[in-house]
Amino acid sequence: MLYKDDQLYLMLKLQIKQCTATNFGGPARDLLTLGVASSGVHKSNCIGVSARNGLLGPVDGVGAADCWAGVAGLGYSPSHLKNFPKREKFIPHRENLFPDGKMATSTKRNSRDIYNDYGNSNTLLSLLGLDSRIKRQGSPLLYLPGRMPPTGDARAYVTDLTKTHKVMVFSKSTCPFCVKAIELDQEKDGSAIQATLADLTGQRTVPNVFIQGKHLVKVGSTASCKGSCCSAVEDLNEGGCDATLKAHAENKLLPMINPPTDKYDYDLIVIGLGGTCVNVGCIPKKLMHQAAILGHSIEDARHYGWKIPEKVEHNWDTMKNAIQDHIGSLNWGYRVQLRDKKVDYKNAYAEFVDTNKITAKDKKGKATEYTAEKFIIATGERPRYPDIPGAKEYGITSDDLFSLPYCPGKTLMVGASYVSLECGGFLKAIGLDVSVMVRSILLRGFDQQMAEKIGEYMDKHGVNFVRPCVPTKVEQLEEGTPGRYKVTGKYSDGTPFEDEFNTVCFAIGRDPCTERIGLDKAGVTTNNRTVTGQENVHRRYCTDGVQESGNHSFYSDRVYHTNFHPLEWTVAQRENNACYAKLICLIPDDMRVIGFHVIGPNAGEITQGFAVAMKLNATKADFDSTIGIHPTCAEVMTVLDVTKRSGGDISQSGC
Repeated sequence: MLYKDDQLYLMLKLQIKQCTATNFGGPARDLLTLGVASSGVHKSNCIGVSARNGLLGPVDGVGAADCWAGVAGLGYSPSHLKNFPKREKFIPHRENLFPDGKMATSTKRNSRDIYNDYGNSNTLLSLLGLDSRIKRQGSPLLYLPGRMPPTGDARAYVTDLTKTHKVMVFSKSTCPFCVKAIELDQEKDGSAIQATLADLTGQRTVPNVFIQGKHLVKVGSTASCKGSCCSAVEDLNEGGCDATLKAHAENKLLPMINPPTDKYDYDLIVIGLGGTCVNVGCIPKKLMHQAAILGHSIEDARHYGWKIPEKVEHNWDTMKNAIQDHIGSLNWGYRVQLRDKKVDYKNAYAEFVDTNKITAKDKKGKATEYTAEKFIIATGERPRYPDIPGAKEYGITSDDLFSLPYCPGKTLMVGASYVSLECGGFLKAIGLDVSVMVRSILLRGFDQQMAEKIGEYMDKHGVNFVRPCVPTKVEQLEEGTPGRYKVTGKYSDGTPFEDEFNTVCFAIGRDPCTERIGLDKAGVTTNNRTVTGQENVHRRYCTDGVQESGNHSFYSDRVYHTNFHPLEWTVAQRENNACYAKLICLIPDDMRVIGFHVIGPNAGEITQGFAVAMKLNATKADFDSTIGIHPTCAEVMTVLDVTKRSGGDISQSGC
């Protein structure tokens, strides 16, 4: 502590990371210390956070010489500080530090007075903005000041921990098997705790594992367990690493942690196994998108010296069959995983009878009742059709497109969702004539600047947008695979639309498959899109884009942006300034990045990496200080310096 003219000085936030604690016998990580002293202080006139009992209070027997840097409260002295980190600046007390002004007006008040006024109520730590929770060295548990378990009563300490935690592991820092355990060799009373464990369980070795308050031992163990603290597990060694791993391998560990109940047939029943992503969503879409990329690459290859025939044709059946074979292998893999995890799979339709009971009817009509403590509803969604003549009779959806047994030919995609644009994009890239009918805007709910840029790019590459327009009728003109259909529609100004197509694919949204599963009998209320309420019903919302909102004024956000030209596009002579990136930064929050957008090759891969930075609250300065990997598209995010508000030129002419 520093002394000057009888003024009180406060050490605010000194982190001890590299020195060795005499009381603990190990490194003291991330401990915050607090010390207050004045001229002539000695003995009890020092306040500190005592690591022994977690209390904020006077540390008796501490002389002024031992108050160096305020670490006496943690049991340190100058002789233990060879590797002590550089001290932070000490800040003098001001009137505004303590609202009642006592610290500022009375230089005669000693630290015991300060403790009596502020310490017992945690006011001092609260005023400093420090976390009032205290962590016992080597322990994963946090305690409030004054709530640290008494170190003198090891039996009570052990009993309390094992009863209040489903799983409790006592170990030592030298044990290679454990993390987040009570490290006995780093506890002040570690020897006493270990002796208590031996007395309770008959085991002195570590790790020493308790589950649901009971010690893990084998049937017929020679361990001299005292009382009913042990849980017998057949053929397991005494409660250490081998016993725990064997229990896990034999699927016995989880039932110990969450004991099954005899009240129900199952702990959990999942109604539905999803499947949209694997069967008719992300997986087939990305694989067909890859076919489209290869089509572009064939065009580029000529510029890189490859001799490509003028006419290159795509075979729909080859692509479709290969993708469906891959999807089949994924489905088989999932079934094997369910079997290996001993999950019962019932191929049947389920309907609730009451809150905890369902009836499952198989394809032969046989009904079986099952009960469970909890249910997960994962029935998925089905594509929606518009309520117009001929839509269901002659139209298809994206669910049908990925396994369509014939090439769709000239296609009309109805809708402006990402499903519609993605399907229209890869169909055009494999050489088909594609139109997209849009009622109003593209990609509702997404950033509209980015949505329009996507639309402009697709338009330049031959996708015909029919907007703003809605279909009113679909008529069959000719049967076949594909057939021929006339679509009638109406523009927003009343102008009629009419054209012929081989395939009409609707992508106007999806509806949940919950109508016929009896949710009302389980006490669940719904609207036409989602669950609206029921006690103890947990809902999970999945979105396809990330959006952050708040009460920000227009001038609280700053947007940095630029066009960029991928290096691989230069030799291929693809258009410049088609790719675009922008960051949205929150000015009041140290320019934290709250929005990330990119249009260009491998946009998904780029976004995934930067998403980690955003989860960690990265700021614009963090992006700027990152060295870009050259030459990549992602490096553009580290050199953004033009704001949208400035109106500066963002056009690019090279990589």
